[in-house]
Amino acid sequence: MADNQPTDLHAMRHSLAHIMATAITRLHPGVKLGVGPVVDNGFYYDIDLGGKQLSEDDFASIEAEMKKVIGENQPFERSAKPIDEAIAWAKEAGQPYKEELLNDLKRAGTTIAKDLDAKELGLVASGDSQVTEVSFYRNGDFTDLCRGPHLESTGKVGAFKLMRISGVYWRSKEGNPQM
Repeated sequence: MADNQPTDLHAMRHSLAHIMATAITRLHPGVKLGVGPVVDNGFYYDIDLGGKQLSEDDFASIEAEMKKVIGENQPFERSAKPIDEAIAWAKEAGQPYKEELLNDLKRAGTTIAKDLDAKELGLVASGDSQVTEVSFYRNGDFTDLCRGPHLESTGKVGAFKLMRISGVYWRSKEGNPQM
């Protein structure tokens, strides 16, 4: 295994999370997005479709739409916004989970669940956020709050397969919406 493969694999998986979110957004306009990180054996994206729950029966249509996005070879383009503009973007886009994360970044400099005290955890000094700007990535007509990294374009991701589905409460807090 070449030294750069783990980083490339991370960027590929992270790019696939965005491609999956793009596909789900196309298939289910109005979807609310949480986070879409890379994990040890792949990637995921927290989504809220209101009262609808996805199942493994939905994989074929999601994978087909992902393949369309990959075939479009959309470049991943990074941009940055001041934190207040980013919060306004989330509110205007109807993305309450992104808005919550951005407000936590502004308030505490971290996206750790807001019921935790970041100052007590030593993550910020005197509760003042040091986050003044956040980054976004755009591919095609999909834009998402994101630190990256990504591959150059959607067409560079390689093979993938959706394997399983699970549910979790937003930010692992019972009483929050299940995603």
